[in-house]
Amino acid sequence: MDIITSCCTAIYNNLPEPNLPFVRALALGLISSFVVLALMHQRYYKTSFKKSVCQLFQDMFVSVPKLDHSEFMHCKNKTCTRCQKSEELIKAVIEAWEKMELANKASTYKRIAFGIEKMSFKSRNESSDYGRDKSMPTIFSMDLEMRPLSIWTHLDCYKKERDLLDTNFSIIKDEFQQIFKFFLNGGIEGWKLNDIPSGHWCIFPIIDQGIVKEENCIKCPNTSALLGSLPSLMKNCVFGNAFFSLLYPNSRIEPHYGPTNTRLRCHLGLQIPEECWLEVDGTQIRWKEGEVVIFDDSFEHSAYFGFSPNVYDDTPRVVLVLDFWHPNISTKEKDVLQKLFKPEYF
Repeated sequence: MDIITSCCTAIYNNLPEPNLPFVRALALGLISSFVVLALMHQRYYKTSFKKSVCQLFQDMFVSVPKLDHSEFMHCKNKTCTRCQKSEELIKAVIEAWEKMELANKASTYKRIAFGIEKMSFKSRNESSDYGRDKSMPTIFSMDLEMRPLSIWTHLDCYKKERDLLDTNFSIIKDEFQQIFKFFLNGGIEGWKLNDIPSGHWCIFPIIDQGIVKEENCIKCPNTSALLGSLPSLMKNCVFGNAFFSLLYPNSRIEPHYGPTNTRLRCHLGLQIPEECWLEVDGTQIRWKEGEVVIFDDSFEHSAYFGFSPNVYDDTPRVVLVLDFWHPNISTKEKDVLQKLFKPEYF
């Protein structure tokens, strides 16, 4: 060992003095290495040098962990009900429930009462075994008197909603394409970038946590009017959303759970490239253009769009996402839930 140390020391001492200071030499070396990598990427994928540089930068920064982002469950959106605002919402709902005067409250609304009790318990206790590995809503759950089911696409429910979406598919897609064309030309007003560990996922909300985005409705008037005619669309409730969702290549939405089991989530495929899919409770689902996928997002679910060397040229996956009231919730229960989970809290 001493011989090796002596040899290394002798070699180091005989090295000539560098012409450049260390920091400048390091920077020059890194830049040169990056240029070589970009040229190799350009040659291998037969693309432009500019696109190769962009792709390498994306790959570098996507792989770097984001601050306070060890889990997808903890996003940075300060208005996100499921993540940042959950404790605030739970407190407001419990207070509203205690003040609410309802006839036959104990019997008619016992499922809601039990849900409030569970929600209060979960807010005081960080861990709970309720529904673990299956339906596990992060905020509020009700006993729906039926075996929890993760995928509903094949069931005979929401017939009117499906028919309306099918009949108006071309109108919805045309309006989205107009919005997207404006987006590609720099019109980013109304869009939201969702924070995910890998890739790019952005949405154009029409209803955002129960709040109608009037400025966005103007840009897709026919689609907005159609949503108003869907009987089961979750309205005036903080758990209700409607938005165009874009997922780009090289992206992954990590496994997570939705905030409640009182809704079912509907995806209408508008633009579906290859190598992208949804996974719900361990089952992989492939979107199809013009077809709906309906699932309970209180089960673990994730989304994936595979690798592409030309991420900025490729077509994103596009779906229209809608939240429907769970079919086993009564009209009276919906009315109370809308009062408890009203979007005005935010």
